[in-house]
Amino acid sequence: SVSMPSILVIGCGELGAAILNALLAHPSYTREAYPTTLMVRQKTLDALSSVSSRSTELLSFRDRGITLTGGDVEADSPSTITSVVNNYDIVIHASGMTVAPGTQLRLCKCVLEAPNVKLYLPWQFGVDYDVIGPSAGAGLFEEAYNIRQLLRSQSRVSWLIVSCGYFMSFLFGTYWGVIGRDDKHDDVDDHKEGDISTVRALGGWDHYITATTAEDIARCTAELLLVDKEERNKAVYISSDTLTFAAFADVVEHTVGHK
Repeated sequence: SVSMPSILVIGCGELGAAILNALLAHPSYTREAYPTTLMVRQKTLDALSSVSSRSTELLSFRDRGITLTGGDVEADSPSTITSVVNNYDIVIHASGMTVAPGTQLRLCKCVLEAPNVKLYLPWQFGVDYDVIGPSAGAGLFEEAYNIRQLLRSQSRVSWLIVSCGYFMSFLFGTYWGVIGRDDKHDDVDDHKEGDISTVRALGGWDHYITATTAEDIARCTAELLLVDKEERNKAVYISSDTLTFAAFADVVEHTVGHK
């Protein structure tokens, strides 16, 4: 019998959940043709019996045919990670934003050492690290830049980078500095914390910014995996929108109804 290409999605945050939903909704996807597993921390699986939005989401994926497995790319040993990813043909790292420094590069090395992995999508969903280089942001992006060099230095494992600019949600989180919000709400979710009171330009109002929603990133990722299979060993550039900071401020002003 012909084995079907198996997929491992690591992480179920904003992007991981969106990728799973996009795969499940894609007309070329069936659970039989592309058996898919979601890896989250074991403690998250152990808490599935508790009542929470997180448990509800994970159980919903399980009910729709996604296999759940426990693992931790930060805490597990390299040999353990390699052994886990070696069970899959396609590995997608969707939890890179919050992991400790060095984790992404270590995971990449583990994937390249796993003989059964055929395609890797690293956590490169974001800006074009080839353009900004390893020294930008006081070295903040050096690890991401080095992952690209490592992938290009080998030929056994195919790889695919989805370059999308900023996540759209980042623009509306106060931690990024573009948006300021009042503090009249005490919401746990930073994206919803108070009303927008300020828009700031990074570099200048005439500077352009490219941003993409997690849903659009996920839809493009699913299409690249399931249909555009010739797009490999390269960066693919996508965006929901590209506009100046001045235009972005105008959109925000129109939406909130005041300057």
